[in-house]
Amino acid sequence: MHGNIWSEQMAFSKACIIRNVSATGARIDLASGTIRAHLLTGTITLYFQSDNREIDCQVMWRTGRSIGVGFVGSFRRPTRQYGARSAAS
Repeated sequence: MHGNIWSEQMAFSKACIIRNVSATGARIDLASGTIRAHLLTGTITLYFQSDNREIDCQVMWRTGRSIGVGFVGSFRRPTRQYGARSAAS
């Protein structure tokens, strides 16, 4: 499923594919490129395009363009607008 990943340190969200969703987290594959580690510190937001909802996450691991996240809190309506632009990485 398509989505976006975003953090306070990023100027724009970055497109991703959300895989292996469970009750506690998910694996995210970046659509292109990578994201510098310092942009993924603290709480990040994962947006699910198909459901028009987002959830806060913590990065649990990274391998290449794949990122494992643990969900923090509950799903909610988007608090920001997600577009096609991607963050500088």
